[in-house]
Parts: sequence; structure tokens; C-alpha cells
Amino acid sequence: MVIPILQLLPSGSELIIVAIIIVAFLIWGPAKIPQLARALGEARREFSKASKESEHLASEILQPPKPAQPSPQLNEDQALIEIARKLGIEVEGKTRNQLLNEILQTLSKAMGGKSASAA
Repeated sequence: MVIPILQLLPSGSELIIVAIIIVAFLIWGPAKIPQLARALGEARREFSKASKESEHLASEILQPPKPAQPSPQLNEDQALIEIARKLGIEVEGKTRNQLLNEILQTLSKAMGGKSASAA
């Protein structure tokens, strides 16, 4: 079977690419083509990097903020206040140490007068 020569020639978009390569050789010469290709590759890499960074920043901005984790000290203070309230101790305007001392005193009285000390 004989293949017509016209079927081997590029057509459509292939013809455009071949024409661009020929024009590039004529304008810049074979020595400049690798430099141009390298520059195009670097530009593409930079563009991709900037696109990924902008997508990352956009996703961070659009995500709802994560709830702040309460500090362990706050949880301990809340537990201390709850214990004091259950024991019938007034908690308003008192420091943590005052609450601890009153809780120890109340527990000491409840245990029959035995001394309890804070660590």
C-alpha cells in the first residue's frame, strides 16, 4: 500500500507549531532556543508556584477560624469554682488561692476537724 505524501505532512495545529519552531530558528538561531526554552520553563514554574500560594491563601481566608482551645489553667479554675459552689462557698471576687483555702477548710470541717493542707 502506498501512503500519499500529503498524509505525512502536518496539518492544523501541528502545522502552526512547526511554523513557530521554524520562525524561532530564523529569528534567534539555534544557540538562543535553549535559553528561551529555559526562560519559558522558569516563568511557568513561577506562575504555578504563585497560583498554588494564592489558592492556599484563599483557602485559609475562606475557612472558618478554628475555635481556640481553652487553656488547662482555665479548665482547672472552672473546676475549682464548680467545687466551691457545690460546697456552698461564695466564689465572687475571690482569688484561686482563697478558693482553695476555703475548700480545704470546708472539707476539713466535713471530715471531723482533721487538718487538710494545700499542696
